[in-house]
Amino acid sequence: MSVRVLPPPKVSTIDDLLKVEGKAELINGRIVRSSPNGHGPSIVAGRIFRSLAQYSEARQCGEAFMSKMGSRLPSFHPAGNRSHPMRRITMAQFPAIP
Repeated sequence: MSVRVLPPPKVSTIDDLLKVEGKAELINGRIVRSSPNGHGPSIVAGRIFRSLAQYSEARQCGEAFMSKMGSRLPSFHPAGNRSHPMRRITMAQFPAIP
């Protein structure tokens, strides 16, 4: 009986991600493809964007971006340091939009 040893999986980089056609993310060295949003989710996303943009412009407290914008975040590995660079924000922390 022979044992077949598989090579370690390839770790993808941002350069690999930039070559991918369509919607995809780079998560822990893996390229994860995602399907485009449908009509309903796109309507909801547009409304959320409009609301956030109006709120931030009226209060001069930041900017809102559409979901198509790319961003690069520091890597985060759950087995390592548990302090994540992103902070969870809930709707309760925002006053009502007039």
